[in-house]
Amino acid sequence: MNLILDRILNSFSTVPTAEDWLYSVILLVVYAAIALPIGRKLNFLQFDMGLHPAIILRMAMVAWIAPGLLEELVWRVCLIPHPTEAIDPSIFWFWVILSLCLFAIYHPLNFFVKHDTFKDPIFLLLATLLGVICTMSYLKSGSIWTPTFLHWAIIVVWLSFCGGYDKIHG
Repeated sequence: MNLILDRILNSFSTVPTAEDWLYSVILLVVYAAIALPIGRKLNFLQFDMGLHPAIILRMAMVAWIAPGLLEELVWRVCLIPHPTEAIDPSIFWFWVILSLCLFAIYHPLNFFVKHDTFKDPIFLLLATLLGVICTMSYLKSGSIWTPTFLHWAIIVVWLSFCGGYDKIHG
């Protein structure tokens, strides 16, 4: 229990550097460069600017906490050794890979949100890619703030402008 608490405290107290933020923005651009063409080609993403700004603002505020902060706390911070931990590389990479696998598996099994969208192979591919970039950001910064920002930004864009809101709310 002390290990998990130490990881949580370290991740919250580690302030990302400008280099960490730049790295995260680059990861966001790479994600967009991969996800947008795949999502459009396979008709998973439909660009839509029709949501009311109040709905977007409310979604953005909620998404910061869940899924953003809460999922990053579980799938990155609690499972993956913090960069300050001295740990054997094979054990370290075991936890990184396990974290990514559990993150991907969690989405179609999510008990809190029951939507066929979460079982869509394109959604699962894009969610797994999201997990990869959030993991990379966490490993670089050691902070919960950079992967939370990435997770939040991608979810807000998907829900607000790429048809995610309609997929979730019918």
